Formats: sequence, structure tokens, C-alpha cells
Amino acid sequence: MQNATTSQKQIKKRSKIVGWIPFFAIIPLGFGIFLLAKSLLSDSSPQMANIVVKKNGKSYIYSNMGKFIVENAIKNKQSPAVIATTLIYKDGDEIFLDPMNLSNFSSVLSGNCKYYDYKDISVDGYVTQDSMNTNNLKTRIRSTKQIGIQLTENSLILENGKKKFPIVWSINSSTGEKTAVKNCEKHAFSVKSNPYPGKTVFSSKDFIVVNLSKIGRYFNLKTNYNSDEKILYIEQ
Repeated sequence: MQNATTSQKQIKKRSKIVGWIPFFAIIPLGFGIFLLAKSLLSDSSPQMANIVVKKNGKSYIYSNMGKFIVENAIKNKQSPAVIATTLIYKDGDEIFLDPMNLSNFSSVLSGNCKYYDYKDISVDGYVTQDSMNTNNLKTRIRSTKQIGIQLTENSLILENGKKKFPIVWSINSSTGEKTAVKNCEKHAFSVKSNPYPGKTVFSSKDFIVVNLSKIGRYFNLKTNYNSDEKILYIEQ
């Protein structure tokens, strides 16, 4: 009788152990899925970021509101409005920019900026474009050998002193196909979409982009993107 009782206890003990095995097997799997989801979220494109320019040991946050609004806010001892509008595309450690969006803050790269020392909680001041005509974004229509098919060619020339960095890409008016022509590339990025509430889908999509490190090397600028802060740092 005692042996039978002992056997039952051993069976129950083994059952408990076996029951815990799937639980411990699920933990690494769940952790792996969590890391994968986190990686996809952090690398999904595009991301909206602010720009901070570092100059003479100070940090100036970029405001695309223009000189008048920035100066008026500071005059009234108020923080100028700052809206994150810079599109950042990530692929691993590499950072890319949308050339059309790049035209909005080309003045920062060209040095055609106006700096305002206004000590705030997180920055030393603000920076904005010095004039409205700070980029050379042009669009023209080009015909092709096929009748009725035309290309919309976009060109943006970044200038810094005597240095010029032309970026050219085109769009087929019939198919919408985008083609990288000069100093840009067609690159596939992980894109997050929400087709309906509670559903998140990751897919791959092609974009025309410019490699940030290439611009930095050309104009001798130090650049760094902090994905946690959603801030693109540019050191003049």
C-alpha cells in the first residue's frame, strides 16, 4: 500500500515537472518575438524627427516656422514653435533622407541659417532659415521616346559655400515609377501600417532617398540620428 502511495506521489510530481516544461519553452520564444517586434518598430520607416544643430558648444533646435515667427516669439519671451517634419529612413545603422523633404531644411546643411541664443530647458537656442530662398528645388517635364509618356524630373541643389551637391530623380507620369538619377538611390525599407484598429502590418516599400553620411562627408558635417529621442543632430 505504501509503495502504491509513493508511486502516485512520484507520478504527480513528474506531471507537475512536465507541465512546467512548455512554460519555460515559451519564455525564450516570447522574448524572441518581443525583440523582433521592437526591432521592426525601431527600424520602420519613415520616422518623423526634429533637427538639432550643434555649434560652438551650443545646441540649437531647428524651427521651420520662419524668422518672423521665431523672432516674434523670442521678443515676447516665449519658446518658438517647433514641429517635427523631417522624414528619417533607417536601414540598420544607415540613415537616409527624402530629397523632397530635404528641401525644407537645406538651409541647415548650407549654413544659410539664423541662430538665436535663447536659453530653454533642453536647448541653448533656436535656428531657422535665414531667408525663404534657401534651396534650389526645380521641377521640369521631359518627354520620352514613347508618345504620351512623360517624366517629371526633380532636381535639388544643396549648396555650402562654393560646394554644390545636386540631387536628381524622376517620376513616370503614367506608371508613377520613381527613378534615381544622381546622388540618390531607390531603397527598400520596412514600413509599418495599420489597416484597421488593433492590426499592425510590416511590409517592404521602395523610396527615393539620399544617404545622410554621403551629404555629411561632402560638406564636412558631423551627423548623428538618435532614434530614441527622434532627433537628427548636425554639427557645423
